[in-house]
Amino acid sequence: MLTGRHDVQGMAAIGLIFEWSALAIMVPVGLSEAIVQRVARTAGKDGSQQTSIAIITKAALMTCAAYVAILAVIHFGFGINVPVYFIVDAASHPALVARLDDLALLGFLVAAFHAVIIILAAILRGLMDVTTSMVATLVCYWGIGLGLTVLFIEVLRLDVWYALLAVVIALVTSTVVIAWRLRLRLRMIRQAA
Repeated sequence: MLTGRHDVQGMAAIGLIFEWSALAIMVPVGLSEAIVQRVARTAGKDGSQQTSIAIITKAALMTCAAYVAILAVIHFGFGINVPVYFIVDAASHPALVARLDDLALLGFLVAAFHAVIIILAAILRGLMDVTTSMVATLVCYWGIGLGLTVLFIEVLRLDVWYALLAVVIALVTSTVVIAWRLRLRLRMIRQAA
């Protein structure tokens, strides 16, 4: 909404990118629920808890990496910029298609980092660490993302490209925070065993 006042076409491009991202993260959302249930069930058992959690975590991360790789092949290997296909009569909107092509890398990063965050947060939820994903979402994604967007668009009057860059910076920060916490949590489980 902040960008729409200055650049309606840019706002449309960002809207299409987030629409694609929302569809692209449906697979990780379903996978994350399975991970939460499996990790929680394993964490509640005695015996080889450490090994089971490590196996589930590795399998989840490998599946997520494979999914992001598939998205990358579709996006870059085949050159399919999915948000363009959401435009009705794209041929009559060449400027919007060109804008989406310019934002293709950032659009891919938004979808990829959302997928990774969902999986990492699911593993943490399964380990009963809900606070980290909530804090990372609120502080990193909303605080940093919205703060940088206001700075870039409202204060500095930069192009809409910078609004999407602000979202990517916030997603990278969230991913680092959640991955760091997951690493610490898994280390604590190993040391307790």
